[in-house]
Amino acid sequence: MAESQSSDAMKKLVTIFVALAVIGTLIALAVYFTAVLPAQTAAGLNPPANGMYCQVDFWGRWVCYDRPGY
Repeated sequence: MAESQSSDAMKKLVTIFVALAVIGTLIALAVYFTAVLPAQTAAGLNPPANGMYCQVDFWGRWVCYDRPGY
């Protein structure tokens, strides 16, 4: 009987961890699609006009270099 109880407890613990992982993934996707992606898109529409090589980083900010690749 003790073995059955520990097995049930382990199943509940695994279920809780899987649920937390799924919830965390959904929260991360929601943040990405509601905050990060629109910021990247908006930044991509208005590039700096200073003649430098510029690109948008992961967070939607412009990063500019004197030469491509540096």
